[in-house]
Amino acid sequence: EDLGSFKERISLLFEKVKKDYSDIFEKNEKLEIQAEQLSFIVSKLEDYSVLSADRDVIGDAFEELIGTSFRGGEGQFFTPRNVVQMMIDVLQPKNGEKIIDPACGSGGFLAYTIRFLLANKKNDFQIAGIDKDSFLAKIAKIYLSLIGDQDCHIHCENSLESPTKWGKDTQTNIKLGEFDVVLTNPPFGSKIPVVGEELLDQYNLGHRWENGEKWSITNQLLDKQSPQVLFIERCLQLLREGGRMGIVLPEGIFGNPSDKYIWEYISSVASIIGVVSLSQETFQPSTHTKTSVLFLEKTTKRPKSIFMAIAYSIGHNKNGKPIYKIDSKGKNILDDDLPSISKNFISHNNKGEKAGSHLGFSIDYKDLNDHIFIPEYYNPEIRKELETLKNSGKYDLVSIGELIDKGVLQVRRGNEIGSQFYGTGEVPFVRTSDIVNWEIKSDPIKAVSDDVYQEYKVSQDVQQKDILFVNDGTFLIGRTAMITKLDMKIIIQSHVRKIRVIDTNFINPYYLFYLLNSKIVRKQIDSKTFVQATISTIGNRLREIVLPISSNKNEIKKITSEIQDIIERKAILREKSVKIIEESI
Repeated sequence: EDLGSFKERISLLFEKVKKDYSDIFEKNEKLEIQAEQLSFIVSKLEDYSVLSADRDVIGDAFEELIGTSFRGGEGQFFTPRNVVQMMIDVLQPKNGEKIIDPACGSGGFLAYTIRFLLANKKNDFQIAGIDKDSFLAKIAKIYLSLIGDQDCHIHCENSLESPTKWGKDTQTNIKLGEFDVVLTNPPFGSKIPVVGEELLDQYNLGHRWENGEKWSITNQLLDKQSPQVLFIERCLQLLREGGRMGIVLPEGIFGNPSDKYIWEYISSVASIIGVVSLSQETFQPSTHTKTSVLFLEKTTKRPKSIFMAIAYSIGHNKNGKPIYKIDSKGKNILDDDLPSISKNFISHNNKGEKAGSHLGFSIDYKDLNDHIFIPEYYNPEIRKELETLKNSGKYDLVSIGELIDKGVLQVRRGNEIGSQFYGTGEVPFVRTSDIVNWEIKSDPIKAVSDDVYQEYKVSQDVQQKDILFVNDGTFLIGRTAMITKLDMKIIIQSHVRKIRVIDTNFINPYYLFYLLNSKIVRKQIDSKTFVQATISTIGNRLREIVLPISSNKNEIKKITSEIQDIIERKAILREKSVKIIEESI
């Protein structure tokens, strides 16, 4: 056919689509693509079945075409589809159930849920979604309509508003307490807080909580609250009793001391059935935010144990490019831990099976430590490694906290002096980034005056063989340096801890330095480092680090001598390099 006839035929098809989907398209909308370009597009698309693709083609295309100018502006970071699939596999939506995503975006969770149900020969279900962005809501409607003529309802509303303020159509299709399954990745971030008395007053988590014998709610409203926190409560409100929920949340919530009240609220209305920690690369390159998936059941009947897992590999790198590995059969497959985690989670739910690796393990409720729900903190592989060392009879295991309590070690925090003093002199102000390769940089970026140094000299009490340990700071925690004669005149930043051996008969400072840098201790440091607000920290969990002290005195003597030699050689070389620069032309 000629281009004119072709354009007319396609335009008639579009008119039919507009009529059948009047809630998506406006009556006056037209195809604005020229006939020649339209012909090219159709010729390229007609060989492919979009709905049969393994990937979420609609979602991928949407994210690619919409660009970074939109992505993340309101906290929208679209969930990788392998994460979506894992959450659906775990919650196992069933025939006859009502499923909702109250922050549905372009509809990825709902689309994959429909695919899951249809693939399992289940076609009696209701799907609902809400998003406050009208364009996203429209995309979701188009996406779900392509999949099939299912019972789907997408609404453009603010999910966190009172349901009485929703439109009549929304109020008809979406009621609190009626849904069997909630699957969602809500917008989150401190830059998009929820404010307003009327809005916050709907929520227990919109109020201030006090920490007495246990956390309790007060009548006082917060000035603002992060959206992800309120979404937890709204999702639980949407669920019926016995309903199930999967929600992606920033990792900070799972371990921050200031967020413990959130878990106090959750435990009053629901039970935690699992937590899956996602790798740092999950939402990269869009955002570096570390996240985990929380699985809940709306019941106060608490299970004996909860499932935890750690996804070290997520199928792509920090640039979003797929990464592969060779499997046991020699095949090149996607390097993705989530399918194995899903399988282990399902076995845990169905049979109570207890896997014992980062890909799945069980934690008894009684063994949970002070509202900490970060899987890395309970990593069974680290526990097994420590037990193996202990059972070998070659090592005595003792925690840093025990050594502090016994007076063997002393740990002190540095100080913040204020940026107004930077550059006022030549006394190094040692920050976390100044600790590199077991030593303090010879040319620290910030330096202060002698007057400032004298103010902090006594309280900081820096001595040779003191160990500096980076306690706070993304990607730097655990870095160490030993104080030498070159470092006696310094001020230490508050994010750095100064560790001093008081009882050198119990442990030599150089041997302690070795232990702090050993593989098993490094693994513990990583597992006990949490994201708190915008910075990572090990906090007081430094006390929990277990040191495997060799029972072989000759081995200790040999390692001590080697470490001492390295530290002293480094100091000599640093002194020489500084002298060369000072004497240069």
